[in-house]
Amino acid sequence: MKSRLLLIILIPLFIGCSLFKKNDSVIVEEGDVAVVEDINQIESDAEEVLTTNYQSDEETFVLVEQQPSYVGGVDAMFEFIKANLIYPAKARELSIEGVVFARFIVEKDGSLSNIKILRGIGGGCDEEAFRVIKLMPNWNPGKQKGNAVRVEFSLPIKFKLDN
Repeated sequence: MKSRLLLIILIPLFIGCSLFKKNDSVIVEEGDVAVVEDINQIESDAEEVLTTNYQSDEETFVLVEQQPSYVGGVDAMFEFIKANLIYPAKARELSIEGVVFARFIVEKDGSLSNIKILRGIGGGCDEEAFRVIKLMPNWNPGKQKGNAVRVEFSLPIKFKLDN
């Protein structure tokens, strides 16, 4: 039976500021998503990145006048994730579904740093969410008083198999 992967990406609400409409989602057919057979490769790639932390003495904001945004907008971000997401074979075999909560900093130049998985669901989904965020191109940086600033950003990614 052909299964579908329903990938719903939610962006948290910042005090009075939401980047997405409530029902934004991306449906990816199984043929559109690669399935990785070697979970150890994903885990080893993620471990390398998880140990890399960029430290800065500059202030990091959570709420700014102009929030950082993915270049091209929300739909472009959905397309990027759809094109790059690999649903891990182990998660598929074990029917693992749920939300992976990630946090990262959008730097002044739009690059992403300090990517962290705050809460995962296992089966390689945590590492896959991490990997896809790491692959993202530079964003439009957040601004405070007209100046680009470092902004902490959270991105929950929901993994759901639809049989």
